[in-house]
Amino acid sequence: MCYDGRVTSKRVSSLIRLGTNCKNIHTLKRNLMQTSEILRLFMHCTYVHGLCFETSGNIDVFAIRSYMSQLKHLELRFSTVTDKALPFLCKGCPNLEYLDLVGCRYLTSDGVTNGISSLKNLKEIKKPEFTALLY
Repeated sequence: MCYDGRVTSKRVSSLIRLGTNCKNIHTLKRNLMQTSEILRLFMHCTYVHGLCFETSGNIDVFAIRSYMSQLKHLELRFSTVTDKALPFLCKGCPNLEYLDLVGCRYLTSDGVTNGISSLKNLKEIKKPEFTALLY
């Protein structure tokens, strides 16, 4: 589903109906939604096993962990997720098999390693490029 960037209550309601009634849909791509609308969507889309986000942050991480623990595929490209939020998310989504963190500039190499340590089913991870500090 592609929109022009404007998210309305009607569109979110449509996505909720889609996520709750269409059991064959396994992945949703979400861009430019307000946090309150994301929470509404997550609370109702129990059949969705994959989410693709861009420019999300720690608030989205809380919503994902709270309402989408069944996820197997998660893309958080260019989000503002932090080293502190990542382990919180991973412990709440133990079924993750695929995790994309490309462009997440607030993550460190150690933060990613520690964050994903609880993911026993993880098959593939795309990590951000970590810049080396030269002295």
